Amino acid sequence: MDDPRSLTILNVQGEFTFIWSPEDDSCVEKIIAKKIDLGYNFFIIGKQPYNKLVPSQKLIKNPDDIIDEDLKAFVLGSYAEATRTKCADMKGSVLCKDARVISQSQSLAIKPLSRKE
Repeated sequence: MDDPRSLTILNVQGEFTFIWSPEDDSCVEKIIAKKIDLGYNFFIIGKQPYNKLVPSQKLIKNPDDIIDEDLKAFVLGSYAEATRTKCADMKGSVLCKDARVISQSQSLAIKPLSRKE
């Protein structure tokens, strides 16, 4: 896959990485914009080749383990591949709030902590 984009979700997702092609950036941009509105923090991370994004682990074939319904639908619609992964390297990462920039990058997202009212 040339110029892969990726998003690693930390916290409740158990560190899933989602990988997509540039032609699917607009679909991802909508999902990311929704997550930004929900309080997720996104960090642009250094580019990795596809074989590093998807190490020897198998791609997830049954996305039922994916808790987030938006991301599950993205995989079920064949827009993205997903794999369980180790935490992405955050050295030199930059906080970003622009869904378009994030959708065209390799990034890491941290879900906001829930507060009991």
